[in-house]
Amino acid sequence: MTFGTESKGDNPRGWNGLIRLDEETRAITEYPEEERLHIWNEGYEAVVKYLTQG
Repeated sequence: MTFGTESKGDNPRGWNGLIRLDEETRAITEYPEEERLHIWNEGYEAVVKYLTQG
């Protein structure tokens, strides 16, 4: 993950306009929603695993 210096996308406010995946030039906001779902699901899956381990 890298961070750009200027926000991109239709709704560039917040971190999503700055965050880029490895070797990508698009910001998170520039991906169609269906392309972004797996990115957010990975984070939620990690939280669930963490919470169920303890």
